[in-house]
Amino acid sequence: MDGPDDSTSFPDSSSFVRTMVPNGGAHVSTDESVFGGAAGEFSGTAYLQSTSNMSFGTGDFTVEGFVRFDTTADMGFLAGLNNAEMDFAFVGNEMRLGRLNTAWDSVFPFTRSTGIWYHVAWCREGTGLRAFVDGVQAGSTATNSTAYNAVSDFKIGASTGADRRFDGFIDEVRITAGVARYTANFTPPAAPFPNS
Repeated sequence: MDGPDDSTSFPDSSSFVRTMVPNGGAHVSTDESVFGGAAGEFSGTAYLQSTSNMSFGTGDFTVEGFVRFDTTADMGFLAGLNNAEMDFAFVGNEMRLGRLNTAWDSVFPFTRSTGIWYHVAWCREGTGLRAFVDGVQAGSTATNSTAYNAVSDFKIGASTGADRRFDGFIDEVRITAGVARYTANFTPPAAPFPNS
């Protein structure tokens, strides 16, 4: 999410070097950031899309990033598009994980405000799924053994449907398959994520 103001380049700094294509006006903004002097700005119609595959299966994973809301309307954070297999979203005063056209698999409390940067994370270890806000676990650990298989195409800043697009800023997104990075309360990152 770093770069010059109004840039539409969102390089993946991981070893996968995925191509993230901006849609609906997603761009880099120097108006807000957590690290690096810039962040991705999303207008409520914008998102990033990759055609590379991503799959968690039934294994461990961590999905995290920094978010700053311009509204408290419902919005997505990350979604797997193939068969709408996963949807990480903010709905009402909750962080949710689920699949399109099914009941939400896991729901966690999150009373959010506009204009504030939050570090958010969903983290599954075995069959235990936790959500964290600023390093503090939100609600109780949920039992979750759902297979999340997004074979191709995933979005950042959107849900699996056409609604719930992100409205605000996103910085430092990290998606880790196979690793539960947080299993208890922790201090949020104080520097950019390493490129590994």
